[in-house]
Amino acid sequence: VALVHERSHWDAIEWSVQQEARALLEFAESHESLFLNAHSFEAARLACGSLLELTESVMRGDIRNGLAVVRPPGHHAEAHAAMGFCVFNSVAVAGGG
Repeated sequence: VALVHERSHWDAIEWSVQQEARALLEFAESHESLFLNAHSFEAARLACGSLLELTESVMRGDIRNGLAVVRPPGHHAEAHAAMGFCVFNSVAVAGGG
């Protein structure tokens, strides 16, 4: 994740999910098409890690192909900001940055 995203982005998401509901809503509304709750940081890390593990399994030849059905999906997030329902860009992470 650190190869794709600025540290400030990681820190902002980690901070935001620890806030009270009103502050969390204000943070999410300051981004384009973003919805967060107290579990969003963990869910985004698990989604990103799942896609990374799937990609590595395919590349090692352990499996021929795979499909990652994860939420948040990740493909819209930018290096400095979450957007389009995506917190971390798991596609870019799985591609190696």
